[in-house]
Amino acid sequence: NPFRLHMMPDHHATAPNGSPAAVRRQRSYEARSLVVETGPLGGMAQPCGVIVLPPLGYEDTCSYRPLRALAEQLAVAGHVVLRPDWPGLGDAADAPRDEDWLKTAVDVIVACADSLRARGLTRLCLIGVRAGGLLALEALQTGRVVAEDLVLWGTPASGSRFLREQRAFHKTAAGMFGQAPADAPALPEGAIEAGGFAYSAAQVAALQSIVPAPCPPPVRPGCCCCPARALNRPRH
Repeated sequence: NPFRLHMMPDHHATAPNGSPAAVRRQRSYEARSLVVETGPLGGMAQPCGVIVLPPLGYEDTCSYRPLRALAEQLAVAGHVVLRPDWPGLGDAADAPRDEDWLKTAVDVIVACADSLRARGLTRLCLIGVRAGGLLALEALQTGRVVAEDLVLWGTPASGSRFLREQRAFHKTAAGMFGQAPADAPALPEGAIEAGGFAYSAAQVAALQSIVPAPCPPPVRPGCCCCPARALNRPRH
């Protein structure tokens, strides 16, 4: 892979039985997004690769370390796990104001899926957290990604619902910590802010366009685990 950056030092995680276990981590660029790969030392022990799709904005910042720990535990169990940064977040290229933001975000999922399939992995599991689940559904239901398993973790029912939650979060935070100074630059028309992260008008429109098909009832509150084949569409 010409975009491979470097191997990171082997990292020690904790196995389910409490004993230390070493996993490998490395970074690469896929579709102009920085991707952190976590896997077992000595190759692949499981035929199922995992893509962990993080939230957006402030929620991405809060969930980074827990999702890294999740990736490590999956690696201890023998899975190869990819964790991408979304366009305009973390160390990814591009900007959230790009008109093609939604396509670019799905491109990241496609590149990660192709990378795992190219290694001979026969199953693919998408774990989408909050808005990451919306982007997973968009990739599946538009036929750009084919996966066998899907986990939706706290994913809103639609992009519009997610944006309503972000506006409510911003209003609550402003009430607790104070409004922005009067001389602060105004957001462009159609943009919103939540937790110090701005969603451009183009990004807001893209998120509003995500209206997923109904999913199976959750196996537990806030979490849906289901075979993804029912949501896949023929790949274009």
